[in-house]
Amino acid sequence: MKRPDTSLRHQDASLRHQDASLRRPDTSLSRQDASLRHQDAFPGGRDAITKPQDRCHGRQTRGALTALPAATYHFRRGAIRLSATSYSRGSNMAKNEKVRLSPEIQQADENTFLALKAIAGYSPANPAYSLATVTARYDAMRAAAEVELRAQNALDAARDAAIAAQWEHHNLILGVKDQVIAQFGPDSDEVASLGLKKKSERKTPARSSKASK
Repeated sequence: MKRPDTSLRHQDASLRHQDASLRRPDTSLSRQDASLRHQDAFPGGRDAITKPQDRCHGRQTRGALTALPAATYHFRRGAIRLSATSYSRGSNMAKNEKVRLSPEIQQADENTFLALKAIAGYSPANPAYSLATVTARYDAMRAAAEVELRAQNALDAARDAAIAAQWEHHNLILGVKDQVIAQFGPDSDEVASLGLKKKSERKTPARSSKASK
């Protein structure tokens, strides 16, 4: 009589196994749905993501997103967070135009200008960057540098003249003090009027104990 019970138990276990096998395709379908959503968000796959170092060095990976003007990608714990940032024209231009450019940058700009003059058929889409405009600005820059150099030379000469005049006046004042002392005496009121101490007002240096012994 116990054998039918064991057969029923086997049938129940087999039914549970079939139920678990039927649930597995559901999970696989959900995973496929998630992967399809990820592909819709990033049509180009992993290549569609432009890494920050590639963007900084002016490189663009194959299949990069072009819908956004510019985007910053933050990678943190496997999550991708997009922060779109729009850039105006001339993103490579200097940010702080109140600071003088370094000699290395100035030399690099001049080398680029000289190389641009050697390019035949240069015709930019934006006329603001034409060779004539760049040449005119280059000439204006050189003229401004010459004006600054002449002004700097004049400033240096004026500073040297002012310093020389100060020392000449100072030496004359020292001579005047000597002349007043010689004429009116070291203990006169005239010497005191010049800001000097009279001879009688000067304290005599105290003798040391060793000298008294």
